[in-house]
Amino acid sequence: MEDSLKSVAQHTLQYAIHHGVQVEVYASSQRELQIEAANQRVETLKEATESGLAVRVVNAGRLGFAYTSDLKPTALREAVDAAMAASDFMPRDEHLQLTPAGLIYSPLQTYDHDLGRHPVEEKIYLALQAEEVARIADRRIASVERSVYDEKEFEVVICNSLGLDVYGRGNYCSLYLYAVAQQDGEAQGGFGTMSRRRYSELDAEQVGHEAAERAVRSLKARSMESTVLPCILEPYVTVKFLGLLARMVDGEAVLKGKSLLGDKAGQEVARPVLSVVDDATRSDGLASFPFDDEGVPTRKLSLVEAGRLKGFLYDNQTAHKAGLASTGHARRMSYRSLPSISPSNLSISAGQVDDHTLLESVEEGLYVTDLMGLHTANPVSGDFSLGAAGLLIKNGRFTYPVRGMVVAGNMMQLLQDIEAVGNKVRFYGSRGAPSLRLAALSIAGV
Repeated sequence: MEDSLKSVAQHTLQYAIHHGVQVEVYASSQRELQIEAANQRVETLKEATESGLAVRVVNAGRLGFAYTSDLKPTALREAVDAAMAASDFMPRDEHLQLTPAGLIYSPLQTYDHDLGRHPVEEKIYLALQAEEVARIADRRIASVERSVYDEKEFEVVICNSLGLDVYGRGNYCSLYLYAVAQQDGEAQGGFGTMSRRRYSELDAEQVGHEAAERAVRSLKARSMESTVLPCILEPYVTVKFLGLLARMVDGEAVLKGKSLLGDKAGQEVARPVLSVVDDATRSDGLASFPFDDEGVPTRKLSLVEAGRLKGFLYDNQTAHKAGLASTGHARRMSYRSLPSISPSNLSISAGQVDDHTLLESVEEGLYVTDLMGLHTANPVSGDFSLGAAGLLIKNGRFTYPVRGMVVAGNMMQLLQDIEAVGNKVRFYGSRGAPSLRLAALSIAGV
């Protein structure tokens, strides 16, 4: 497929260049396999492939964009013509930039040849095995709603009129399971998940046990009174807050004045125990790739270092507006979309304290296991008010689960309240974090 995708991209580029404009061609192909099982049988099995091509033209400073899923020569030329026509209606923008040729890319191993060698039957077995493990892990597991195996394989070609011509491919696979525990007429759910670049690293037993443990630990939850308590955020919850932080380090949001951190570059925004990095060169990262979706080389970027804000994420256009160079963070949802700023493998760096010690250090507090509604948090003010669930801590031990409360605060204050960082980073997709211990968090009970 590599040669044909490159040929299609080059054919389109050569036709577009004859219009006397700057042009970028983005071509991609993707294959997805998804297996969903329940009650020890396959419920759905879907395998789909999709290919397409997008054209961006810069016509006297005006942007034109069009795409097509038809890769025949006539359709490709029509896409170029459509992009040219669209550019006539766009305002001029001096900051539109294409990536030059001659850049240096990291030699990353983003493709696991072993993934395609395993038959579908074996991948079905992984999903069924995870379900079986969850069911026998605890007698209170009443059902498994779904056990899902998923894999994606993709390749990308980007070329432009400045001589850029890059190609890359990657793949990854994952398991996800949702189990339901029942006791005395009450039912609670819990999930287990694992995503890996390498097929050999998927562990159905771990996923099944995790789902069962999460479901069982939520049974017999109680309400709690309003209070302010020290808290521990488990990695899954920390990753959710990391999503809010990602919105605050988006270079476009900063330029538009829509980020709480916009004027704080170089300042201490958190306790020195906190460091945040975005690293598209991680050997195990799901979002690792040698270049972004504008062909800019990717790299490891420190965003917060020992509590100090180091900088922001940029693509070509926003970097030019800021008088900087792109950080390699242009991402497309697919060939149908224009690139926009997005992190790659975003994570909070591991600290020095193991999870057991974190727990022992809390005399009375809350271990937060879930947050609801984080998308409502305000990245400009940093304020949040979120539904929460967790486990109450007494004398360094878990006592009983609690739910139905609301935790509220401000992101800047939360960053300043981080007292300790766990030493084990857990990734959920392309975002990872350890446990965090907070000095205090406001909890509104019932």
